[in-house]
Amino acid sequence: MNLNVSLKDELICCTDQPLSTFTQKFFTKFYQPLLTLGAANLYLYFHSLINYGDLESKKITHNTLFKALNNLNITDFLSFRYELEALGLIETYVLEQKEEVNQYMIILKRLPLAFEFFNNEVLSTMLKNKIGSEAYNELISSFLIHSRDISNFKNITKSIDEVYYVDDVNCTDVSNFWINTDYSSVEFKNTHFDYEYFIILASAKNLLSQTELKSVTLYENINRLSWMFSLDTEKMVKALQLSIQDGAIDYESLRLNCKNLADSKKMELKKVTVKEESNSKLVNTLNSITPLVLVQHKYNTTLTPAEIAMFDKLLVSTGISVGVLNVLIIYVLESKNGEIPSYNYFLKIINTWIRKGVKTTNDALGLISNSTDKVKKKPTTSWYQEYVEELDKKKESIEEKKEKTESLSDLEEFFNSK
Repeated sequence: MNLNVSLKDELICCTDQPLSTFTQKFFTKFYQPLLTLGAANLYLYFHSLINYGDLESKKITHNTLFKALNNLNITDFLSFRYELEALGLIETYVLEQKEEVNQYMIILKRLPLAFEFFNNEVLSTMLKNKIGSEAYNELISSFLIHSRDISNFKNITKSIDEVYYVDDVNCTDVSNFWINTDYSSVEFKNTHFDYEYFIILASAKNLLSQTELKSVTLYENINRLSWMFSLDTEKMVKALQLSIQDGAIDYESLRLNCKNLADSKKMELKKVTVKEESNSKLVNTLNSITPLVLVQHKYNTTLTPAEIAMFDKLLVSTGISVGVLNVLIIYVLESKNGEIPSYNYFLKIINTWIRKGVKTTNDALGLISNSTDKVKKKPTTSWYQEYVEELDKKKESIEEKKEKTESLSDLEEFFNSK
């Protein structure tokens, strides 16, 4: 597709992975040798347009961009941009307008992990040919080899679905959101879902090859979505069948089909077991329950599958913990009188929180109690004031005592008070 690029054209840069010190080092070592100097500078400048903690830049014109890059001309700009696109560093989208200037969106893609890069035959071969075998082997040593062999250690990490599980929910609306869902910091082992049985049923229907059925990507998505919507094996196979287009899985369709299959069923709390110790039963609970259960017990209402999917996207795209997400939900619902606003509304607030250093549930609770945001909201709710008072009373003895595990039923009255 050939377009007449104009100096008046507008451009926005978007990312879901800010360029940290480590990722910049990775880019320098792995990609810069494959790029011309102009293309490498263009990539770094794209990132510089996005303020820290934001997901997208402000709109600028090509003319402004070119001046900032030492009066770059259109021909060189396109050549550099094509290099970045070819190596998978960016994706370029355009909104054509007949009488107005075109609008471009540059998606700065997530850089691969070192082992992903080395296992990419094309990229790894190009790099090896460019820098030589000795330098290439040094990169392997620096980025892949650790001083201690993790295979000698036992993984005892708890996943969310090992702490509790739920049944299912009613649905009406279906909301579509554009988002990159490559990465999530939340792991779902889903011990209640029989993935081997899922493979058997899917194989009987000849939906995908054994290699595809056993892929890590499919395994992680099936486990997470079956857990989030409480769908059994047969329904997940049906969702998968509806989501295969031209022999490939459309993961956005898979999420949508899971949401639709969750229709006309109620999600009820089955069991909550809080194993993580904390200085407050409130923090323990916020770290352990689903948004569905939180809203059921705090506001005496339920979430639709569309709303559950929206919160699932927030977890996947931002990497926040379930506890921080639950505090966010309470904060927003209190300020909106129980109304659940759009995905972008939640995303804007969590980006602000991230910029302010929120990483844990306690961070989020502390922020909303001392919030200086200019968002119109109700006074801090009584449940949180009770939490602060309770924490103050226990401050002197907290180092000597460990709180007993609390079940959700013990916290219902605490949560329902406003």
